[in-house]
Amino acid sequence: MVGSASADVCRVKGCSAPPLRLGRDPRAALDRCALHLDAAATRALRERLAFERGDWSGSRLAGLELDALDLSGARLAGADLCGVHGRAVRLAGADLAGASLWGAALPGVDLREADLRGAQLGRATLPDACLARARLERAHVWGARLEHAVLEFAHCEHASFAESWLPHVRARGMRATGSVWRGCGLERADLREVALDGADLGSALLDGALLCAADLRGADLCNARMLGADLQWSKLAGARLDGAALWPQPSDRAALRASYAQSAAPLCAAADSLGRLSACLAAGGDARAAVAARAALDARVGSHWESFGDARRSWLARGLALACAVAGRMRQLRVATP
Repeated sequence: MVGSASADVCRVKGCSAPPLRLGRDPRAALDRCALHLDAAATRALRERLAFERGDWSGSRLAGLELDALDLSGARLAGADLCGVHGRAVRLAGADLAGASLWGAALPGVDLREADLRGAQLGRATLPDACLARARLERAHVWGARLEHAVLEFAHCEHASFAESWLPHVRARGMRATGSVWRGCGLERADLREVALDGADLGSALLDGALLCAADLRGADLCNARMLGADLQWSKLAGARLDGAALWPQPSDRAALRASYAQSAAPLCAAADSLGRLSACLAAGGDARAAVAARAALDARVGSHWESFGDARRSWLARGLALACAVAGRMRQLRVATP
């Protein structure tokens, strides 16, 4: 219901927003008013909005559902997008400078080459997001979830990713001078050729991360955990490594040895059976011994296959292929099977 109206100003009862100026496009002004009234706008209204053509800078769009919307190139600088949600949203090249996406849930969002300078992304849930070549200078991404995200060649200078979760992130060539990653989870992240000079990586989890040719000069890596991280050709001049874990502690090493022994024992037994089988067949020996060795091999492999690990399973698979080839030769030699 319209409470007061004039030629160019309109106020709607129940709306907390300031009076809207209708201007040249009263329909767009009323759409904005409807969004202020109900953040979860109806699908019909949402589909009618021409984000890509209109200027929505500074608008309040909190809580809006954006499922499968194509907002590429949208002008949303300084907009309130807190709590927006949706899958497969396309925001490639969008202007989101200074926008607030606090608590947004946008899995798989496309933010390639988007302008997110100074944006607020705290507590956002953005798994599998694509931020390649995006501009995130001085963005605030505290406590966000960005697992499996793509940040390749993104500009993150002086941005804050503190306490965020970024395992398996792909960030090759990222520029992040002076950025903050304190307490981040960056396990198995691809950080090759990144510029992290002067960055704060204190207490970060970097187990298994690829940091080949990374620029870490002057970086703070105090108390960071970097077990199995690849630091080949990285620049570490002036970096602080106080308390950083670059290899397992004595207690961890004992546990690793016990785990390795537990998983290696069946592998060694299987390899021994494989060796006996190959030797028996190569020598054209006793068929009964060959069959017994093959049966023992199958039994040991079948019961412990999952404990071997990918590399060991690959090695054993090659051994089994060899055994099959030898078995074929066994048939050619007409070795009888009881």
